[in-house]
Amino acid sequence: MHILIFLIVGTICWLLLILQPWQLSPERPANKKHLKILRKGTQAWNEWRRSSFAQPILNRLPNHQWPLNLRDVDLSQSYCVQTSFEGVDLESANFSRAILYGAKFRDVNLKNANFRHADLRYSDLSGANLEGVDFTETNLEEANLCDANLKKATFRRSNLYKANLVKATLIASYIQGTNLREARLSGADISNAWIGDDRSEPTLSNPQTNCMGTNFRGANFKNASFDESVDLSTADLRDAIMPDGNVHL
Repeated sequence: MHILIFLIVGTICWLLLILQPWQLSPERPANKKHLKILRKGTQAWNEWRRSSFAQPILNRLPNHQWPLNLRDVDLSQSYCVQTSFEGVDLESANFSRAILYGAKFRDVNLKNANFRHADLRYSDLSGANLEGVDFTETNLEEANLCDANLKKATFRRSNLYKANLVKATLIASYIQGTNLREARLSGADISNAWIGDDRSEPTLSNPQTNCMGTNFRGANFKNASFDESVDLSTADLRDAIMPDGNVHL
């Protein structure tokens, strides 16, 4: 009996040791072992991810550290704080639940990437190809998405508080239950988009799309569909092209 108790206590102590919070802290530098595997390419990396429970630590890497082609790479649940991905092809990459605070994706190809539940606060996605990207429950607070291609992108329960989407292309995008408070979308093309509350799970409360203080000046809403619950009373709609084609004065 005493031996059994000793083994149980020992196991618990060992687990607490290997799972200490500091080991996964965003402050830690990039793990050299993880980087070495990643440099072998997407196939080797994804095979390692399938066989390992380790959480990738790739913080603060400059762009020259990355392979140029990382299409379909699995970087889910990874730490990539203030890391630069510029010049890397990341089409269909999986960044779900990744910590990407302050990461740089300027002009990067991220078509059909998965950013569900990711932390992209203060990140730079300006000029990036984000067509078809899934931003469900993604935190994009104060992120820079100006001039980005966001055609058919999904923003469901996303946080775009104070985000910069000036002149972004959001044609046929889905904006559901998303926080757009004080976001800047002046000159953005939001034609054929759907904007409204998230009613996908009727058993839960339906988050409303918040447009309080949002700058839509000169935006194009032609043929866009607004849920009747969307409140635009405090948004700046000057010179915006409304869904019926008329210019808001």
